[in-house]
Amino acid sequence: MKLRSLVAGIGALAMLVSLGTARAAVDKVVYRDANYKLSWANADMSDQLATYLAGKGYTQVDAAGLRAFCLKHIADHAPSVIVMANDVAPDTVMDPVGANNDPNPASTYLSYLNNGGKVVYLFDWPCYYIGLADGTNLAWNDTGANRAFGFWACRWNGGVTTDDNKPVVFTDEGKKWGLTKVWQSKRAALVTDIDVVLGHPQGVDAAAMPWEKLFTWGRPGSGFIYMYDLPAGDAANGGNPVQTEPWDDRDMAQIDAVASYFPDTSATLYGIKGTIKDAAGKTVAGARVNVTAEGKTGTRSLAAADDGTFSLGVPNGTYYLSPVGAGLDIVPGGTKVVVNGADVTVTVDAIVLPSVMLGTADGVTWKLLDYADAGDATALAKDAKDFAPADPAFNDSSWAATKVPGDLTNAATTDPVLGTNTYFWYRSSKFKISDALKAVKTRFLVLDNYNIDDQDWTYLNGHLLGTRQDGWNNERVYAVDPAWVNWDGDNVVAIKGYQGGGGAGISSANGTGAPRLRAGSAYTGAISGKVTLKDLPNVPAGFQVLMTAADGTKTTLNPTGDGTYRINDVVPGTYTLTLTGGAVGSSTPASLSETVVASKYMHDQNFTMLYKAFPVLPAVVDKAVYYDDTLGVGWFPLAEGARVRDWFVGKGYKALDAAALKTFMSAHVTSKVPSAIVLAQDILPDNVVDITTGSVTKAGLVNQYMDNGGRLVHYGDIPFYNIAKMDGTGNFTAGDAGSTTILGFSAGGGTRDVNDTVVNSLYGNALGMKSSWPSVRPAPTTAVDVVLESASGGAAGWIKFFPTSAGPGYFARLVDVGVTADTLGDNALADGQRLAELNGKYNGPGLAEAGGTVTPPVAFGDLNGDGKVSITDVVTALRGVAGLVTLTDAQKLAADVNGDGKFNISDVVMMLRFVAGLITKFPA
Repeated sequence: MKLRSLVAGIGALAMLVSLGTARAAVDKVVYRDANYKLSWANADMSDQLATYLAGKGYTQVDAAGLRAFCLKHIADHAPSVIVMANDVAPDTVMDPVGANNDPNPASTYLSYLNNGGKVVYLFDWPCYYIGLADGTNLAWNDTGANRAFGFWACRWNGGVTTDDNKPVVFTDEGKKWGLTKVWQSKRAALVTDIDVVLGHPQGVDAAAMPWEKLFTWGRPGSGFIYMYDLPAGDAANGGNPVQTEPWDDRDMAQIDAVASYFPDTSATLYGIKGTIKDAAGKTVAGARVNVTAEGKTGTRSLAAADDGTFSLGVPNGTYYLSPVGAGLDIVPGGTKVVVNGADVTVTVDAIVLPSVMLGTADGVTWKLLDYADAGDATALAKDAKDFAPADPAFNDSSWAATKVPGDLTNAATTDPVLGTNTYFWYRSSKFKISDALKAVKTRFLVLDNYNIDDQDWTYLNGHLLGTRQDGWNNERVYAVDPAWVNWDGDNVVAIKGYQGGGGAGISSANGTGAPRLRAGSAYTGAISGKVTLKDLPNVPAGFQVLMTAADGTKTTLNPTGDGTYRINDVVPGTYTLTLTGGAVGSSTPASLSETVVASKYMHDQNFTMLYKAFPVLPAVVDKAVYYDDTLGVGWFPLAEGARVRDWFVGKGYKALDAAALKTFMSAHVTSKVPSAIVLAQDILPDNVVDITTGSVTKAGLVNQYMDNGGRLVHYGDIPFYNIAKMDGTGNFTAGDAGSTTILGFSAGGGTRDVNDTVVNSLYGNALGMKSSWPSVRPAPTTAVDVVLESASGGAAGWIKFFPTSAGPGYFARLVDVGVTADTLGDNALADGQRLAELNGKYNGPGLAEAGGTVTPPVAFGDLNGDGKVSITDVVTALRGVAGLVTLTDAQKLAADVNGDGKFNISDVVMMLRFVAGLITKFPA
């Protein structure tokens, strides 16, 4: 008996030991420091959460204590978690660098995550702000998380990740973490940007909230977790608009559950601690190390500190470390590291590519020409065509000297100062190629490490390397054919630019150094080409280049503003290049098949394309204009609405109030007769848009109307951002989620508030569009079916077809600004009429030829809709001609059996002959 008890006791003890191994103790802290500024959090709720978690065994730490906690667990890799009761990470762990306090990709906070740590982040967008010890916040804005942590915690693409204003729905994985109580999402991530989806904003499967981003292997439940992505005040009230229950103890218990969730802590993590060194044994600053693991998925990317060091916490296993960076070559296979029960210290060998630095501090003299156009249209048109300074023999002796890099708008540090709305040129003095570069002269080269504000056309020895017209903060990385280099003589870089406003000139892409001419990789190749429009000088848009490898792997290349595309570091092999995208109709050639060779540059892989044909559309029968001054508006003053209504009534449109709008739409859902409604106010009522669930749904009449051939033409505020309540209680604010639900994309998801004057696309030209305005709420060009007017922020005038991209129903938008008599003048109204009444085929230069025929909405001669032509239809037609009955527009269209565009007694006679069997078909 005693033996049995002893055995049982030993068994119980063994179980406890095993449980202790599987569930190692987790060190927990909650970060709350009243001396550091909050953002979307508020002090009362932050204090409440800190107190609650302290009662659950968490230690409260201030900013200094948070740093100490991170350093402790960077060293020991033990299971731990930080809950951020302050919703702004402090400088003590984010370690801003440089005079501008820029993001540090080797910060203490990130190193903590890389070594097995866990962070539960609440409320405002992670790294949008960084807290400083003086009580202020430093703005890293929407790119902060990507620059600091290497991934996008959220993106400004409203209606997909921002301002969804929808309750979260937890995944099965999220429920395992203890998630039960919902909140309203405002700052979700794209599913493709994170690792583990714990929930989605309701109905938005492309977005994740809450979510987990992993930083190492062997410790599930760790990494960076973001939840409660809304202002704390909204959470306290249950959301804005109210859709969830107010914040209470259940929310804090849920945060504790997520923070405590570690399904397995049995795997001990050990440190791979390394230094990146070059062939001479010197440390390499600013590089990254990509780490892969045998038998494990994913790659971990670590930024080395300024001294070249890095660390990663990992379980036992075999790992491969490859240094990566613009100045480093690819090391095939990488450095092999085996971790077996202890930390490992390793030196990672890096191949530093030979280069020539081209900055003023490097002994290269730069000259500047400012055309000083100052926005003058005549001067701009003339100077846009001047490329003479690209010639290396050009005489620039009269030009002023300038500094590279340097801000040409800053008179205190740079002379001369560049004006705005002007073209300009940089030219370098003649420079020689270094012996180190000559040693690899059979390889392609790369000119990189600089940005130029705003646009550039970059030349080496008169050869155009590339151009970018889409961003002041995009690093220029241009491949160079070795045949373009004077290996034993003089070389000249010439850069033409355009300056709009703000900063100007050449800046360093990485915060240090200047433009650099370096060797390309010995192990990879490069490809570039250009896409042009057939028989037109226009720059194409709305397409991508798809590169397909022999094994089926696909890579999408995004062209720059002039249609050029390029990709460096292509693994040798055979690839097929094709054009893809909603605007592509055809290309010559249809595809390119090329073999990439290591260290070689394949340029001039060019395509000529035609845009897709515009759909063939039926003639509109019923035309109406909506205006109801008893309901709310957005950017559309009622007085302007009345003016627009009267203008369209004068063109034969019926005036509809909200009640008549519903009747009109309902009738055309049934009849399917082509009809159009121009919206003389920018908010539709809730009798046609369904908000009965507390959010916009696709069940409303407006979607049924468009799916059955109806057309809507909209001016003003973002479509469906607000919905007018018929009960007179004001507007329901759906935000960007309104258009995402009804139209299938964020109608205001382009770059906002650019105020860029719109330019007609080829489609706009083909339709004869005449209006112009400064765009402030454009749509993404890739989301719409037809871009009518484009602006630098996206598609400012556009069409989205329903039920498919062939129509015939559609939603068209013009004038995405506040409506005034100036922005909504006669040209804009006439363009709206054009869009409402599209009919037949539209072709123009650069567009594929439209084909097909228009199917009539009803059978000719069938006036009663019974599917046949009988004497009953003849009698109805005769009574209509005699004026005894009033035929509907649909009946008049069906009765025009001879197809002459009008209905009269000749049509009645032809119908009678058909019923009598004297003819077998109608001419129409």
